Amino acid sequence: MYLLRNSFFVLFFQFFVLLVLGQETIIVSAILNKIDSIQKAPERDMTYGLFNTYRRNLFLFSKPKTDNNSFYTGLVVNVLRVYKDELDSNDNRLADSIINRALPAFRKFKHKKGKPSYFFWAVDTPRHFPNSFLEKITTEKRFLPDDADCSAILLEAANASDIEKEEAHTLFQKYAGSEKRKPIGSQKKYRKYDAYSTWLGNAIAPDYDMCVHANILRFVDKNRLDWTAVDSATAALLVALVEDRKHISQPDFVAPYYGRTSIILYHLSRWMKENQNGWMNSLKPDLAGQAKYFLNRTKSPLEVILLRTALLWWDEDIDSPLQIDNEKLMKDKMAFFRGNVGSYLSAPIKRVANKIGLFTFNFYCPAFNEALLIQYLMEKELKRN
Repeated sequence: MYLLRNSFFVLFFQFFVLLVLGQETIIVSAILNKIDSIQKAPERDMTYGLFNTYRRNLFLFSKPKTDNNSFYTGLVVNVLRVYKDELDSNDNRLADSIINRALPAFRKFKHKKGKPSYFFWAVDTPRHFPNSFLEKITTEKRFLPDDADCSAILLEAANASDIEKEEAHTLFQKYAGSEKRKPIGSQKKYRKYDAYSTWLGNAIAPDYDMCVHANILRFVDKNRLDWTAVDSATAALLVALVEDRKHISQPDFVAPYYGRTSIILYHLSRWMKENQNGWMNSLKPDLAGQAKYFLNRTKSPLEVILLRTALLWWDEDIDSPLQIDNEKLMKDKMAFFRGNVGSYLSAPIKRVANKIGLFTFNFYCPAFNEALLIQYLMEKELKRN
């Protein structure tokens, strides 16, 4: 009976989802099965256990290319880790299977010299922008260092030990902005904040991104790590940017790797849900109002889910049912994450590079879009209970 019911909803889910009171559990089961089937059928260039990810250059309007990175898979695993114990026994086992299938793949991205950090691309076979002309002109020597964003995500996904998380926290601080190393890609007003850098290397100037900062602070707060001066500086920078409304007027400048107001709002709410220090609490009404404003104006299914989830984390009631065309969600052209080669250049050059889009690459992952829907449904269900 379970298999019959589940098969029916998998077929139904392929076309259209209308979520009303009481359907969440069944829909989550269908999504899990869909994610499981995607993971079992990787593209030729994808490591087994990772979810198919695609990259597209904005300037060249190129066709999507397969990109073997673990970023999105780490995010999917983290969603499942948060909610799997709230699922019934069958779905709990399925979530565990998906997680365990991904774990061996993560090892290919971990720093080989003992650092508690991860790279965006695999360590054992360095390929930069695979399946593109850039791969042909780059050497085998890795030119991008490990980064704090991937590290925070994958340490959680890989279920790292408390000691390793503490070591990572210390490592992240080592590459923060300082008097000697200023974030030249930021506007001068914000260079005084000695905040976390995206990249964990000295060859690149400290590189600030609001979403990366929110991810790191969430990592610190969720794991109850000791709050430091760098954490305070990073939080203060986020407050300053929000108060100046830079996340609305210049989202691609203050969050070069994510680039949209809705995605910044989602990351801020995700961090604030875990934060114990009350940072930004006074700004919550304004942030929620901004989320509602953009929610009423978007046609992107992915953006709808992100903003509705942010509102739930800000304790805002959402009475209207969620209507999603699942095929459109799977193929949504709005990228949650993007590679931005010009992001760590000086501010004037960065501004021009962002506008042209020559070195900007959008990354898409259909399985991650589905995982975000699980996240929203589970948060809605938990809020109701």
